[in-house]
Amino acid sequence: MVYHWLMFFFIFCYRNRLESNSEHWNALLLSLRELTEWVIRKDTELSSLGMGPVRGDAASLQKQLDDHKAFRRQLEDKRPIVESNLLSGRQYVASEPPISDTSDTEAIDSDSRYLSTEEQNRELTRSIRREVAKLSEQWNNLIDKSDNWKQRLDDFMTVSAATTSLICNIMNMLVGDENENKFN
Repeated sequence: MVYHWLMFFFIFCYRNRLESNSEHWNALLLSLRELTEWVIRKDTELSSLGMGPVRGDAASLQKQLDDHKAFRRQLEDKRPIVESNLLSGRQYVASEPPISDTSDTEAIDSDSRYLSTEEQNRELTRSIRREVAKLSEQWNNLIDKSDNWKQRLDDFMTVSAATTSLICNIMNMLVGDENENKFN
């Protein structure tokens, strides 16, 4: 009789632990999806801010630089959260046994309520793997686009400074020639 109670208690505790872990990993999955949505929104914002041609006077160029700086600050503020979630997701996927089905893109058609715990775990692993890959790719693309925008702004700033310097030199030469012609 004591043996049956101990087995019942062990199974009960083990099931509670599995459910607790499942809730934790489902929360991670939700967080990965929310971060992916945030990255998509930021990518759209970046497209409206920085994908147009870089041009204008010094004031508009400074505004574009300020816009980039504010945008990049938002990315840097979110970076620890994104990287932490990606790391957690990768660790979870690495700790799970490899899935024999190589198709990560297929979703299980049946209702998840009727899946065994093992099948639910496999589906959770597939979903986390998929979301980690998606977030990682989109995050890296967003960072690259931001870097490219900054590079374009810096290149334009360099060209603008060189052009301004050239115009000043030409103006000085013209003023010098004009002064020479006055005295001649």
